[in-house]
Formats: sequence, structure tokens, C-alpha cells
Amino acid sequence: MYFTENGQHECLVNYINKDLSHISALIENYVSNIIDISTFELIESKFDHEKASKEIINSLESLHPFFKYTKEEQFKKAVLMYFNELLFNEFMRTNVSRKKAWYLERYKNLTAFYTTPVKSEEDDDFNSFYKEYAEVTGEDIKDDWETFSSICDPIEATNIKGFEYGLETQILVNRIIFWVLDLSAFKIGKLPIRKRIWLYNNIFDEILSPSKLNVKMCISLNRTKIYQNDDEWQTRREYFLNTSDLFKNRKLLDNYHVTHPSPSSEAMQEIDRYIDYDIDYFEEWTHEEYVIEDLRQLLMLEIIHLIKSGKMFKKCKYCNKYFIPSNLNANYCNRIAEGEKDTCSKIGPKRNYGQSVKDDELLQIYSRAYKKYYARLSKGRMEQQAFNSWGREAREKLNMAQTGQITISDFEKWFKK
Repeated sequence: MYFTENGQHECLVNYINKDLSHISALIENYVSNIIDISTFELIESKFDHEKASKEIINSLESLHPFFKYTKEEQFKKAVLMYFNELLFNEFMRTNVSRKKAWYLERYKNLTAFYTTPVKSEEDDDFNSFYKEYAEVTGEDIKDDWETFSSICDPIEATNIKGFEYGLETQILVNRIIFWVLDLSAFKIGKLPIRKRIWLYNNIFDEILSPSKLNVKMCISLNRTKIYQNDDEWQTRREYFLNTSDLFKNRKLLDNYHVTHPSPSSEAMQEIDRYIDYDIDYFEEWTHEEYVIEDLRQLLMLEIIHLIKSGKMFKKCKYCNKYFIPSNLNANYCNRIAEGEKDTCSKIGPKRNYGQSVKDDELLQIYSRAYKKYYARLSKGRMEQQAFNSWGREAREKLNMAQTGQITISDFEKWFKK
């Protein structure tokens, strides 16, 4: 699976800024039209399960490319994790645990409309979800029911959220970004990264806010042979076609490192051929590849790389959503906010300035004076050099007034002189 993140990490940013409530509602609606969430009996209805399952898939794909490339697996995970949460809650209320055959029947109905049909209880995917359920409702737990029930309070089934794992992942990533990478975070935004990581690790419980995830990593001295897009596939195909005969005598160089600096003439000719070959259009470099099983792993891995690269986040002062500024002085993102026709970076400064002028007496005084002097310049009653000199002095006086070095009265008098 491959997708490309640009320098602004748009996939990550879009995910953490998304409203996920509609996906929760879709999953809850899907499950409750197949199974009665109070009795867990199967429902016979004319509900269009196939259409509903595809609607969930489309919504997941809009969140992040990860879901596009693992859609069957992620659909199944979203639906069955919600189903398991409902069953866990039932167990806490009633101390009733369901048998494997009973679970399989409902599993088949919940996944029949989008995933590969399950034929038996030996199916690996089925067993992974049933095992998760059985570990919480098994004999060991039932033997110590009083202790378990005292620390786990059941809730109404209608209060259990679909896509809870996705919601929790979004909360976790937002929390880490605020505490570690947000330049605009109150009080902590200017602290060194190490200090911020130390604060996060000591303030938040690792169980409730896990920041440690295990991922499988593969390293090599060349890039993976999986292609990111059609253009890259075509480029690589041309490369392999062009070089199919280039390395046919490579065995001549097996001992080149041993015979150096006096290799055979054949080996010298062979290495010269390789050195002269142009590979500018093809990247060869050390390569790291990670085996990712879920979106949380992927986003956490991305955050670690962001920390290492020194990239930081800010919250846009117009739409109040996270973005990665290309310039650390930038306060507005380049997204188009809901209901707007232009980007925050174009709208925000104008509206912010207009509001500031309205609310700030100092800026009102400055604005009136600026318009008066600019009118003089426009009518030829003032030289450009004189206007520029006045502007520099006016901005200096404004800064002095804003920092309390002179009073508003003195500031206004200076403009009237």
C-alpha cells in the first residue's frame, strides 16, 4: 500500500481536523438494522445493507488514504469493534458470555455485504475478533465477577459510539500535537521539544493516552519495488528495460573490493561502464519500510518523523484548525473554510485587521492619520520620501503606545501636530 504525503502532511492534518461523528452514526445505524442492540437477535428487514456498507466505506476513504487501500479490512474492523463493545457492555450488565457458534452467526450477517464470506469457525479474521471478545468475557473474568463489575460500569447501549477507535485515535493525535508540536499552544508553545515531550509523558497516563506502539520495520539499501503511482511504475519499467543487459557481467566484480587497487582489466572495463551510466532520474538510497496494521500506528509513526525533522504545527487564526506553516510567522492556513470562497490566508488578515481597527483605539487613530497622509501623497501635496519617513515614525509611535511607553493621549497629539 502506498500514498504520498507532501511537505504540509495534508493527510494527517485533514484527519485530525475532520468531524468523525457522521461515521459513528453510519456504523451505529448499520449494526442496529442487522442486530437488535438490546437483545442481540438478528433482524429481518428491507434495510439496504449493501448500500449502507458502501456508504461507510466511502466515508472512511474520505478520512485518509489508509482506508482506501485497506477498505475491506477497515470496514470489518469498524463494524466488529462496535459490535464487541456492545457485547462487552452486555457482559458487564448481565454476566452473560456468548458461545462461539452464536457469535459466528452474527459475524456472518454483519460482514456478508462487503467482505469475503466466512465459511467456518476456523477463519482467522473471525477468530481474531472472537478472541478479543472471549478474553474479556471468558472464565477467568467470570470467576472474579465481583471485582470486574466493581471497576467497570455498564452504560446504555445507545451511548456506545461506533468508530470509537477512530475517535480515540483522533483525540490522541490532537493531544500529542498540542503538547509537543503546536507553536501556538498557550504557555508551552515556545518550550524546547524535549521539555514538551517530558511534560506530555508525565502528565498523561500511558494506558489512557498511549504514545508507544510496536511496528515492524524493514531496512535496505534500495527502494521498495512497490510503486507509488502510474508515472513511477512507467519510469521504473523503462529503467529495468534499459539496464537489463547492463549488469550481465557483474560477476567480474565479485572480488573487486579484494583486488583493489589492482583489479583485472575486465573488471576495470566493467566498473567504468557502470560509472558512466546515467541514473539521475532514478533514486537509489537507503530505504526504510514499515508494516502498518492500523491508522494509529501510521499517524504515530508520522508524528515521530515530524518531531525528528523539526516541523511544527499552528492553529489557523481564522478557521481554528491545525496546519503546518511553511513560514513560522504564518498565522493562517491555505484551506478554504466552510462557507467561504477564498483561503484563510487571504481572508483572515483582512478580517482580523478590520476587527482590530474596530476594537483598538490606537489602530483607529493610526488608521485615520494614515488615510490623511496617503491622500496628501496621492494628490501630489507630499513627496514619497517624506511619506515613507512619516510612516516609519508613525509605526514606531504605535509600537510605543501599544507597549505602554507613551499614553494614548500623547500618541493622538503626535498625529495631530
